[in-house]
Parts: sequence; structure tokens; C-alpha cells
Amino acid sequence: MDSIYHKTFAASEEGLRAATLKTLKRMDITVTEEEATESGRTIVASAGDRTIEIELDRLTTRTSRIRVVAKRPWFFRDRATAEEIIIQIESTLRDEPMLARKTSRMVGAAPKRLEAGTKFGGEPPREATKPAEPADKSTWEKVKDGTSVFASSVKDSFTKLFGN
Repeated sequence: MDSIYHKTFAASEEGLRAATLKTLKRMDITVTEEEATESGRTIVASAGDRTIEIELDRLTTRTSRIRVVAKRPWFFRDRATAEEIIIQIESTLRDEPMLARKTSRMVGAAPKRLEAGTKFGGEPPREATKPAEPADKSTWEKVKDGTSVFASSVKDSFTKLFGN
């Protein structure tokens, strides 16, 4: 178990597959085999004298688990390489969050027809029930606000102490 590296991602199996393939290409690791399995997908790649075995398991439609084993000649394993591949996949998903949301089309599912004046398969359009929330402030904006509050607090203290 010590040479096998596992990680669960909040990403669909298809999104994790896309991020994995993109990462392997960026790392100059050659994919030699890829096949669908009952629970996800298996990818075999090679890097130097190492064979990389990657299993993607679909846990839910939006959660997947990856298992990476980097094998060296004979019976040796390379945990550091397996770990780095997962770290790089995590980086790819962080840099390209749309990959995490990528889903495969359902096999055999026909698209719903939309009727005039409706959207989302026959549901009448609904008005928003709550106003849009403002975007989170950047670190700089938070520092600026904190500094402003501090300055006004100091000013109030001096005004109380010394009068006008």
C-alpha cells in the first residue's frame, strides 16, 4: 500500500480524466493505454523506465477517486512520482475549474424539446427569489477596509481625548 497514492476529488470522472490527460501531456508522460471500466477508467502511461497505472473511480456524478501507481523495473515502486502526478492533476483542476464540472453525456438520453416561452424542458421561467450576492473581496480590499476602520478608530480616540 505504501507505494500507491490515492486522492478523492470533487470532480466528475470525465472531468478528472480530462485533467489527468492534460497533466500527463504537460509532464511529457506518454499515455500507452486507456480503457473504460465498470466503475470508471484505467490509464496506463510511461515515463522513462517507469510504468504509470492510473485508475479513475466514479464515486458519484460529481466526485471521483484517483489511484496512481508508478512502477519501476522488477518489483520496485516510486511513490514520489505517483504523488507528484496527483499534485499536478490537482493544480490543473485548480487552474481550470471548468474541467471539474465536465460531465459525459448520458448514453441513450434524448434531449428534451423546449416549447415557446419556456425553458429547461417545459418549466415556465421563474424570477430570482433572492438578490445576487456580491463577489468576495480580494485580500487587498480587505486590508484596505481594515486600515480604514483602524484609522477612523484612532481618529475617534484622539477626538475624544483632546476634544475638537
